[in-house]
Amino acid sequence: MNYEQPQRPSTQISPKVKLWRFLSGPEVRSGLFNRNISLGSFVVDFFSDELQLIIEIDGGHQVSQLNYFIQKNRFFALMNYHVLRFWDFDVLYRFDDICFDILDQVELLT
Repeated sequence: MNYEQPQRPSTQISPKVKLWRFLSGPEVRSGLFNRNISLGSFVVDFFSDELQLIIEIDGGHQVSQLNYFIQKNRFFALMNYHVLRFWDFDVLYRFDDICFDILDQVELLT
């Protein structure tokens, strides 16, 4: 059996752009999230200061940087940030589920 992930067509938008369109659109309150924000010595994909919520989109390369991500997660925990992590594959192919997860978390934190 072949368990390889389907290759993303070159015309398909990146997972981060796709999710940013949702986070900055009418489904989520305008201005709630910012993109590529520095927190301490780390840069996060999306951050809501009001909710103290971080959303990260991870690709397969993160497995090779395990120590870095352990340090990053410890810092976020010390700062009492809430973190949602999604694989880029899921953003591309399970987008509705990801959006519902985010909306549920936003509602919980407001």
